Order: sequence, then C-alpha cells, then structure tokens
Amino acid sequence: MQSSITRHPIFDENTELYAYELLFQDNLDNIIKETDESSSSVIAESFFSSTGVDKLTEGKRAYLTFTEKLILDRIPLMCPLESVIVGIAPEIKDTKNVLEICKELHKKEYTIALNSFAFQKELIPLLPYVRIVRVNFEQDSIEKIKQIMELLEKNAPDAVLFAEKVNTQYEHKQAQDIGFKFFQGGFFRKPETIEKKEISTNLLNLVDIMKEISKTANDVNFDKVEALINHDMGISYKLLRYINSAYYKRATEISSIKQALLMLGTDEIRRFVSVIMMSSMSADKPTELLKTACIRARFCELLAKDNERKDAQALYTLGMFSLIDAILDQSMQDIMTQLPLATNLIDALANREGEMSAFLILLESYEDGNWDGVEDSAGSLSLNDENIPVLYMEACDWANPDDVIG
Repeated sequence: MQSSITRHPIFDENTELYAYELLFQDNLDNIIKETDESSSSVIAESFFSSTGVDKLTEGKRAYLTFTEKLILDRIPLMCPLESVIVGIAPEIKDTKNVLEICKELHKKEYTIALNSFAFQKELIPLLPYVRIVRVNFEQDSIEKIKQIMELLEKNAPDAVLFAEKVNTQYEHKQAQDIGFKFFQGGFFRKPETIEKKEISTNLLNLVDIMKEISKTANDVNFDKVEALINHDMGISYKLLRYINSAYYKRATEISSIKQALLMLGTDEIRRFVSVIMMSSMSADKPTELLKTACIRARFCELLAKDNERKDAQALYTLGMFSLIDAILDQSMQDIMTQLPLATNLIDALANREGEMSAFLILLESYEDGNWDGVEDSAGSLSLNDENIPVLYMEACDWANPDDVIG
C-alpha cells in the first residue's frame, strides 16, 4: 500500500474542532525528505501542497510530530506559522540544540506542543517555551496527571494540558473536570447515555428516501423519491435552497422538486439526504461526528466502485449509519430494530457479522492509523489496497456537510 495519511481531530473544551493531528504510514522524516531532496528551503512548502495536508485540515491547523532530526534540521521553522502545531517527540537526546531551536520557534510565535510528557528530565528545560503539554489519559493515573500540572505551574504557567486516548464520554467529562483544555480520542464517536426511545416519523421518512436512492442508478424510482420529499416541507425547502446555492452556479433557478432531483443525480441526492438526515439528529453533537459519518459513507462507496463491486450503494449506507448510535445516544442493536434496513446491513452494524463488517474494521483501522489492520482487512475483502489512501483523501474532500446545511 502506498504511503497513507489519516487525521485525528483535536477538540477544545467546548468540543469544537481545534486542529487535526496527521498520522503517516511512513516516518515523517522520510516523507519530507522524499518531497524535495535538493532544496531544503522549499521542503515544508512543497510538503504541505504535494501531500494534500491543506485539504485534509480544511483550514484548521495541522498537528505534526517532529523527531529530533527534523527539529535539528530546522524543518518546523520552514512550515507556515499559521498552519502548523509543532509537536515534539519525547525521544530527545541533544537537549541543548533542540532547546535553542525551541527558543527560536517560541520567539516567532509558533505553537509548540510536547508529546507524551511523563517527567522526562531532558524535556523539562523545554517547558517554558511550550504552549501545549500532551499526556496519555488512558495510561497515566490521575495522581500522575496532577503532579504534571504542579510541575507546569512552576515551569510553564501559560501551558495547557492536552489529553489523548480519551475513549469514552465518561473519560471526557473526567478530563474536563481535572482541567484539560484539549482532547483527542474516540469519545465523540460513542453514545453519551444509552436509552430506549422511539425514532421519529420524520427520521423514518428520511430513511425511506435514503433506501430508495441507495439502489443502483437504473433502479431508482424518482417519482417515489419526489413523493417522499414532497411530504416533508423541511427537506423540500432545504433541497431547493441547496440546488439554488452558489455551489451550483446556474443561469436560472430550479423551482420544483422533480427538477432538482433530475439535476442532482443519484450520488448527490444520496449525499444531500444522508447529511440532512444525520444533521437533524445530531444538532447537539460535534460537527466532526457528522463529518466522520459522511467520510465513512463516501470512503466505503469509493472502495466498492474502485474494486468493481456491485454493492457500492449499500456500502455507502453502511458507512453513514456506522455512527448512528453515537448520534442518537442509543445502542446500535436497539436502533437496528427500528430502521427498515437490509439484513446484511443490520448484521454488520449491530452484530459485526458478515462480509460487510470487514469494511467497518477497515475504515476504523484507517481512522486510527492502524496500517497493518488496513492491509489485513483489504486482503480479506480482496480489495486493491494501492488506491486506498487516494480514495480516503477524495472522501475527505467530498464529505463536507457545510456544503449541504451551511
């Protein structure tokens, strides 16, 4: 598989997206070296453009971890100030020279983050120049974290704590109460309080629309889709507003649902309906949750199309519904009893059974930067894994819910 990049969202204390950490299949040293070996002065600039970092971060900062070698080569100073957070790997030996470069970065107002801090003596001199200190919330005890906070009060009073490996909503609340300001982990993809509750009629109507447009293009009954949309004033209004937006620069406006459907085509209708459906359920959730569902849907669909599978539309639905438990704060099993989805989709989503469940494992492995898991899943599905990184980037570029609901 060619070199892969994935992104991990970093949230602030209001659960708003602060930055994306980028994880690479290959060592960042090698990737930057391969970008332009002949001229170090353009390495960082060409790295940002050639690897698609700007597309992946969508205007947010890129949190990049720099090894001692990259720091000593002064690579962070070549990166755009406003685009990068300089994460320092904890394996530092040449503290003296690294410290001098950190002083220069600090003077130029770069945001410096110290990764995996655990009282390493060699890292303590760097603390006055660091704005973010990152600790492993899964691994470090509360007592140890409080000791780190005491150390920061003496050596880096302006630094804030960043909790990684925050895997549940309970841990997120716990980290907030302690005083962390930034958070990363799977907590935002987990239900907060699992309750047994009925799904609204409006949602069921949207699911019916999505079921129809998830058929192959030749089998979609546009008259049925039109009738379903016409029964929902909210979605009718949003569809016409969407089609008449600047996104579709047109000489004349569209005035009917049928016109809008025919112009959009099945792929864009499916995107529109699925985003509207999920956004109506996730108003009190991080936008990143909805965006991740959109990326998963498109990623699965592109994987199927790239490998000439016939179930691309079903796999789109699989990806979109893979986070519905976190959106509705219910168990996946309860949700699947209320939605009229195909049996193979229910088996995959609720029970992790059947071939489709391997796609869930693949996309989760890719999101986590588990490259061995990606290759194993791709192998079990007989997928062409060479194109996986490109398809993921395309899915990220496509899956922006703001285009639909903004």
